[in-house]
Amino acid sequence: PPSPTGGCILPKQPDGGQYVLGGCGEPCRLKASDKVPRNSILTYSCNGNYVLSWNTITVCVNDEWYNPPTCQKTCSPLESTTVDISCTYQGENVLCNERARPGTRAKLFCKQSYNLPPTNDPVYREIVYLDYGLWDRTLFSCCQLCIYILEIFLDRRTSFFHDDYSHCQWIRYKIRLFFHGTLVSIRKQLTIVAHCFYDEGLSKMKDTSSYYVAVGKYYRSWEARENYVRKALVEKIILLDRYIGARRNFAQDIVLLKSAKSFELTALVKCLDCYNIYEKKQLRADNVGTVGVRLSTGRTENIFKRLIYPSYPTIDASKSVPNDFYDYLTDNKFCAGYLNNKLINYLNATKSFVNPT
Repeated sequence: PPSPTGGCILPKQPDGGQYVLGGCGEPCRLKASDKVPRNSILTYSCNGNYVLSWNTITVCVNDEWYNPPTCQKTCSPLESTTVDISCTYQGENVLCNERARPGTRAKLFCKQSYNLPPTNDPVYREIVYLDYGLWDRTLFSCCQLCIYILEIFLDRRTSFFHDDYSHCQWIRYKIRLFFHGTLVSIRKQLTIVAHCFYDEGLSKMKDTSSYYVAVGKYYRSWEARENYVRKALVEKIILLDRYIGARRNFAQDIVLLKSAKSFELTALVKCLDCYNIYEKKQLRADNVGTVGVRLSTGRTENIFKRLIYPSYPTIDASKSVPNDFYDYLTDNKFCAGYLNNKLINYLNATKSFVNPT
């Protein structure tokens, strides 16, 4: 057919997308550089990792396409476990966990309890998404400030009492157990002794639904109203394959717990160990640390307290322990307490031991 005297030239198909000419039929035999009449409409769409820069349609007006859209390449969402991120696009707040379009600006802040090491500070605190699909700078990571102590509680729906303590030489009384651990990842992970979760009769780990995690508690009661406590279910218990409890004298007596949700810690949670420069001071002879405490009568306190004990090389402690306890000194354990046997045998070994900074 003869080309119309007025109208618009069909553009090339956009990178990362395509358009459809209204009324052309399927398949449309017109191609780029062909002329179409005035008031023709192009409807645009983009591929999965592209977004439209404008409306989905453009109209041929006065022999020109009015505000034709383009497909802009997007980037994967920004996510970090150590950095808080706030995003804006053309001055408006947008979600950072959705695909970003060119021109998106992301401001970066270290999360609570994290910071940037002075020797590795990238200086910038904002990154911008560029037209060709990359951020102008990398998303940096922040370093954890401290290691924290938290308390592990048995679920109220289950018994708080073990039926048998005969295999636990260090426990003299049947008590209501509250297990202490060390948070090794602000996000979700912590360590604790394995025998708290191990069923000696069935030779396997107990069900995770029987346990909760609480961070920042002051009062022992689970129901106590406290402003700064964070609680979560235990999602997973990771045990070393070679752990078999009392049958191997509790060797490798440690598990990694994963909580069902992350913890956002604040300055109100006391820091117990900061920076790696103190690592070499840990567990030296005569060094001291703290453990959770209960009374020698077996009665538990209403609030959590601590005792301070010196730590000793295992070889020194092995010379003073009773003969029936000697087999429990496996090479993966350390010793803390008084060598004159004062008080230490009243402590439950489920308490974490933390060295000061």
